[in-house]
Amino acid sequence: MGSVVDKRNPYIVGPPIRGADLFFGRDSVFQFIEDNLKQDAVKIILLHGQRRIGKSSVLLNIPNFIGEDEFIFVFFDLQNKSSLNLGDVLHQLAREIVKCIGLPSDDIKLPSVTELEQDTDIFSNQFLPQINQRLNHKKLVVLLDEFDVLEGSNANSSFQKLFPYLKSLIYQQQQLVVIPVIGRHPDDFKKLLDLFKEAPHEEIGLLDELDIKSLITKPAKNVLEYEPEAIEEILKLSAGHPYFTQGICSALFNQARRVNKWRVTPPDIEKIVDRAIRITAGGLAWFRDGMTIPERVVFSAVAEAQARAEIEPDGVVREPLTLLRSYGVIITEPLDKAVKKLCDSGFLDVEPLAQPPVYKIKIELVRRWLVKRYLLRREIWELEELDVDALEIYEEAKQKHQINNMKASDSYKKVLALNPNHFSALFGLAEVHVRLKDINNNYSKAKDFSKDKDIIKDIGEAVELYARAYKVDPVRMGEEFVELLLIYGEHFNSLREFEKAKKQFKQALEIQQDNIQVQNNLKYTEKKLEEIEAKQRSTKELFQALQRSTKVLFQFLIISFLLFLGSSMLVSQVRYILNNRATEREYKERLDMAVLIANNALKFSENYQRIEEFQSASNILNESINELEEIPTSSNSYEDAQDKLTEYNKEVLKLTEQIDELYLEDAAKLAAKAAQQTEQANSIEELEEVKVLWKQALTKLYAISSNSWLTEKADTKTEEYKEELAKIIRKIDEQHLAKAEALAAEAAQQTEQANSIEELGEVRLLWEKALKEIQKISSNSWLTEKANTRKEEYEKELAEIKQQIDNQIPIPDDKK
Repeated sequence: MGSVVDKRNPYIVGPPIRGADLFFGRDSVFQFIEDNLKQDAVKIILLHGQRRIGKSSVLLNIPNFIGEDEFIFVFFDLQNKSSLNLGDVLHQLAREIVKCIGLPSDDIKLPSVTELEQDTDIFSNQFLPQINQRLNHKKLVVLLDEFDVLEGSNANSSFQKLFPYLKSLIYQQQQLVVIPVIGRHPDDFKKLLDLFKEAPHEEIGLLDELDIKSLITKPAKNVLEYEPEAIEEILKLSAGHPYFTQGICSALFNQARRVNKWRVTPPDIEKIVDRAIRITAGGLAWFRDGMTIPERVVFSAVAEAQARAEIEPDGVVREPLTLLRSYGVIITEPLDKAVKKLCDSGFLDVEPLAQPPVYKIKIELVRRWLVKRYLLRREIWELEELDVDALEIYEEAKQKHQINNMKASDSYKKVLALNPNHFSALFGLAEVHVRLKDINNNYSKAKDFSKDKDIIKDIGEAVELYARAYKVDPVRMGEEFVELLLIYGEHFNSLREFEKAKKQFKQALEIQQDNIQVQNNLKYTEKKLEEIEAKQRSTKELFQALQRSTKVLFQFLIISFLLFLGSSMLVSQVRYILNNRATEREYKERLDMAVLIANNALKFSENYQRIEEFQSASNILNESINELEEIPTSSNSYEDAQDKLTEYNKEVLKLTEQIDELYLEDAAKLAAKAAQQTEQANSIEELEEVKVLWKQALTKLYAISSNSWLTEKADTKTEEYKEELAKIIRKIDEQHLAKAEALAAEAAQQTEQANSIEELGEVRLLWEKALKEIQKISSNSWLTEKANTRKEEYEKELAEIKQQIDNQIPIPDDKK
């Protein structure tokens, strides 16, 4: 391998490429431009392409690939000029034209900004004629970069006048041609299409395989060698996108210097993916920022669908809209259109023959970045911003909610009508409907609240709202949703609709697999279903036996008995009479067994002291109560069963009160311990221990029954403990921030003095430690905004330090 002439990384990431020696491909684009430039009728040529695809580089290299014997090219960047008026823009363009032609300043009269503001025709009637005289029959080709800013500028700005002015200008000036580039498809720019319908346009797309291989290998020729399989892996990551290819190769070059290994193999590619993402971070963000909110959400959905397919057994990539539905998103028209738009714009590939179609992000590096940076569960919240009217109504709904829950209901519904994916409104409406404490209080007063239609309606609607809200945010909504499903399931049990009850309990168990109450309720419901099924089998077997009987006398007796009682008697009554004695024995045995079990539980509970023991006794009593409730009014044991039911229900209430008192007592002990330690806690570690104690105290309070006589006291304590917990969390966050800022200050000080790789390495560790401290701050902290600002600053400093380290690593002698 030849000597290394330049130790610098030869791959260019970010700035446009100006030299032809480092520019690869685009032959068809240059041929298209040249063919149209040679046609006198063509006055404007539109170029378009994705962001960071290399449009500016194409413009800058047009003079290098199209003969300047016939044309004079003037490159003019419109970026950062959207706020200027038309006169100012024309003045700067005139100055750039004079500079490119190479005319002395005193050889031509350059119109001033003031003159052009008063009369823009000076540019076309006085300035350009002077230029045309010096062109020697050449065409003046103005290359307009960042033409997108025209579409996004203020509609009231005079700069908007450049569109129609440009059209009139190019058709007045025979020697003038304009080549603007835009960052999206021309279909997105209605104003452009209306003004320049006849303009030919060409897409600047991904590089073909031959050109991308040249871009990979030629800049580092005789220094870095790529195995063919490694090049294939790079192509899989970049899909031929020049910007991302440059980023990947830049990361590979840095890695080669660091480990002194100058042959790139396939395993090397995977090692630098994260580094390549960091190198191209600016372009990646810009790449995504050009999309609308629905497009960004669908983009993240496709990325997550692919990530899931990598770990799921079937390996199937789920359809993105189906995945969004599983997150509680309602598929609106903008989301539906976003899928097609992303495909048309070249961001997604689709396998149309698959049913349903399989969508994949075209550039694998972009997909990996999305999965790391833009999690779908977080991104769907952007959908709240789609309707401005909905946002205003939501603010009104929040104010109403603070005053009166029910008054907020209509406002929340209006928000969701305008924007079905305003999740904050969804959560607010769910809270309005559920009124969990009211439901619990009513439920505790009457085991069967089926007669209260308002409560039943509330529960039904609340279950639907919570089911969707749980999909959106399982962590936030899980606990209340389980509580609601328990209430709904117990309601169905009271109606003996055990299948419906089972459905609620199973759904709750999927959310909280370790919930003992859910498990017990499900067992009880399944037991009842088994009993019903057993009775149905018994009845069926009885009638089958009657049908199979060949004993004439028995059949005669049955028929006679039916005639005696009358033909209206039901067969079930016959069965009851025939089996009356056996059934009565069964009910008597059920009564005796239930009483025996309950009395034993009560006897042992006299010596209980722990919550778990009282809960166990309560569960046993409830099982006995369930058995006694099954004894019908027709049974001789019914009155005894009712007496015992009254007794045991009172005992359950006593046990519940004892349990609640113990929960309150335990909470108070934990709170006292937390308060004591709070006074002595100084370090983050000590504060974390205190935080755990306050959380444990709150958990005890949450376990107290909502219909307990202690509820009011528990609610008061809950608010106190929450405030104390919030104070501790705030102190922890403040200490993390202070520690991060101290580390950052030390890092900044050492940065100025660091010269060697070792010293820079120590500085890097300080920045990394500072970042770790920042990341420990709570996501909902009052310091979040400040922490995010610090995080960006530290990441930038860390990146610069890493770059300095990479630049200082010497190239080995055998590579020089």
